[in-house]
Amino acid sequence: MTEQNKLYVKNLAYCVTEGDLTAYFSQFGEIVFCKLLREQGSNRSRGCGFVGFKTREQADKAIEMAQDQDLMGRALVIEFAREKTDRPPRANFSNARPAIKPVSAYSYPNREDMYQNYQQPEMTHHSTWGDWQEPKKQPRRLNKDRRRFND
Repeated sequence: MTEQNKLYVKNLAYCVTEGDLTAYFSQFGEIVFCKLLREQGSNRSRGCGFVGFKTREQADKAIEMAQDQDLMGRALVIEFAREKTDRPPRANFSNARPAIKPVSAYSYPNREDMYQNYQQPEMTHHSTWGDWQEPKKQPRRLNKDRRRFND
């Protein structure tokens, strides 16, 4: 099968199956194969597919007769398929960005501002003692403006 006999069909309705596509294009000539493109996770149709004919003349006839024709409520867009080209490998986006942005001491005007969002861990482990210890609680401070304790 050469690329000259292979058609790329776009703007398909999502309910179209490979059987529907084969039945529609078989009126233009002998079909060698038919494949719908699907999404990997959900297996849902992507709205496009490939149809392969036995000869170039049959493929030309299909483009001439079926271009902009209605199939299940959508106008078909048909073109000859191009050869698959090599693409550079995709980036791995699973760990593309760190969960916590690293902080530099130079990005803050005051060094104290760097620690404003720091939260002390609830439990600390001291490997020299070999047991878990709770951190010391900060004493409660009286907020003099509102006459109540801050936690």
